[in-house]
Amino acid sequence: MTRYRLDPAIEAWLREGERLASLPPGAGIDEQRRAYARAWRHFGRPHPPGLVTEDRRFGDRPCRVYRPARPLGGGILWFHGGGWVVGDLDSHDSVVADLADAAGCVAVAVDYRLAPEHPFPAAFDDALAAYRAVRAAAAELGIAPDRLLLGGDSAGGNLAAAVSQACRDQGLAMPAGQLLVYPALCADDTLPSRTAMADAPGLSAADMRRYLQLYLGRPTEPADRHDLRLHPGEAADPAGLPPTFLTAAEYDPLASDMLAYATRLRAAGVAADAVVEAGLPHAWLRARHVAAPAGAAFARLVAAARRLSSADGSRPWA
Repeated sequence: MTRYRLDPAIEAWLREGERLASLPPGAGIDEQRRAYARAWRHFGRPHPPGLVTEDRRFGDRPCRVYRPARPLGGGILWFHGGGWVVGDLDSHDSVVADLADAAGCVAVAVDYRLAPEHPFPAAFDDALAAYRAVRAAAAELGIAPDRLLLGGDSAGGNLAAAVSQACRDQGLAMPAGQLLVYPALCADDTLPSRTAMADAPGLSAADMRRYLQLYLGRPTEPADRHDLRLHPGEAADPAGLPPTFLTAAEYDPLASDMLAYATRLRAAGVAADAVVEAGLPHAWLRARHVAAPAGAAFARLVAAARRLSSADGSRPWA
């Protein structure tokens, strides 16, 4: 078993999260979803002053629009995490509100369909449809169309990366950048963190495999590796993708996914800034208000969002 050296505030956050999300043996999907949302909401905060929200539909999916008090013209389309199985607009409401306010971006969160009721590629189809609809409505939303970012955490980071590749391959208007937060990207179970962090707090390798099978609605197959809607990190040539900020947790089976994809992006000439947040576990976004290391990681995400969505976002890491 790996020894995880955790900040005391992170340890306390993990214990409280486990208490809030505890379930009886054999709990069903609906109970898991309620517990997940309960833990996220517990660590949230009231919306920043002046931020206004509106529930709408884009791409035939429920979405929530966040308008900050001081918009700077950029936008973020956000896909929530939760293994494609749990999570919704309310679970990530505080995170998206904070990101929109701090980055000065109009944000739109997407309530995509969840597995196992709606197996792959339902979530991907919803994410792509939402991007097309939000892009078409960008001016009305107060977003400069060429300053719209795609972002998400965990499974949501997977969707953001997959939609960016679909835009390139289908000749659609590209997003201005990507914000990928501890994303699930690769099919390779031999990546270093998959074994070194297999029992990590917050997300284990066994959890990952379970979520993936629920998303697929069946056991994984060798051919799945080549479906970039499912594993965008396996792209042989990611040339032409937009500038990307990637952030991973050190204590996370998915850490190597991010590093492997960042390497491929850079080799293809894509501007990519990649950060492994030392000492943090998966889902650290939820701890941003209660643990200084998570708060600092969130500040780096905000800074990246500001750079990528700026009017001069063509050289974000210069």
